[in-house]
Amino acid sequence: MATKKKLCTKLRRAFGKGFTCKYIEKYKVYSLLNKKKECLELELNDDVLTIGQLRKCQDSSGSATMEKIENVARQMGVKSIDLVDGQYLVLECGKKTPIILMKYINILADGESWYNKLGYKSKMYDAEVLHNKRIGQMNAGLFVEKTMNYRKKCPYKRMDYWGPLDVTVKEYFTRIKEELKTDVPTKLSPLHECVKYKWLEYLLGNIMLMIRFKSKSKIKLFYNIDETLSLPL
Repeated sequence: MATKKKLCTKLRRAFGKGFTCKYIEKYKVYSLLNKKKECLELELNDDVLTIGQLRKCQDSSGSATMEKIENVARQMGVKSIDLVDGQYLVLECGKKTPIILMKYINILADGESWYNKLGYKSKMYDAEVLHNKRIGQMNAGLFVEKTMNYRKKCPYKRMDYWGPLDVTVKEYFTRIKEELKTDVPTKLSPLHECVKYKWLEYLLGNIMLMIRFKSKSKIKLFYNIDETLSLPL
């Protein structure tokens, strides 16, 4: 019980006013909330802290949130932080809610995921980065065509929703990444504008399927969906 109270106390102090913390006995997890909205879900087993869920709360950036978690972990004597990269963005566009798998956009634009940049790495990190940077130098048109046609019936005829495809994969997904930062749709967006976000959701969903079902395609990202990323402290 002392450890449970200690972790929650340190989390509240680290995140500040407006945050509450509770231990959910049924699931053996700690939940950090801001105005009743869950921001963070953690497990603490011996000297390993595992992040189950990480959501945006208040105006704090993801990097700032991770820094606070790491500081608390060090205070608790934790030796490593583990997580599975589940980074995604839920958009509200008209009556649609596209789910954008940001981890794949980051990998295609930068060669590595956002968590990798913060020091969280898998056992195959070096091989993954090398392979994915090669993918980044491919022609975007070829990559998009093969990925969109992974499933037998592609529901889209157009492929240029996010601009010209006569660039590299890296340049193409960097463009998408920047646009998602500055031009996010809303519930008031017209449906014809929402198609591009549903198209992107479909494309990224195909990438996930190609990884999960071990596609033999040479354009497949080298990425283990369920592999744990770790940061030694």
